[in-house]
Amino acid sequence: MRTSALETETHGYPPHEGRVVTSEDWSAQLRAQGRRVTRQRLAVLAAVQDHPHSSAEQIAELVREQLPSISTQSVYVVLTDLTSLETVSYTHLTLPTTPY
Repeated sequence: MRTSALETETHGYPPHEGRVVTSEDWSAQLRAQGRRVTRQRLAVLAAVQDHPHSSAEQIAELVREQLPSISTQSVYVVLTDLTSLETVSYTHLTLPTTPY
């Protein structure tokens, strides 16, 4: 999984290639891949970073702490999009849910 911190402060996130990746870095990556930078995308990336191997439903609950009106379906759409960009990946396990 290739995710990192979304805030300009470090918040205890591990460095990426010797430095902390910021929201500006994520924004640049999304734009370079032809995607708009949205609060939903940044919130999903933060949730995946903070809670690796969580299910989409768990990620949706975490994102709702920042964006209360986001639907689980919207989180699935964002996760699918970020997976297609290889920004996040999901793990194929024999679990009832798919961890990202």
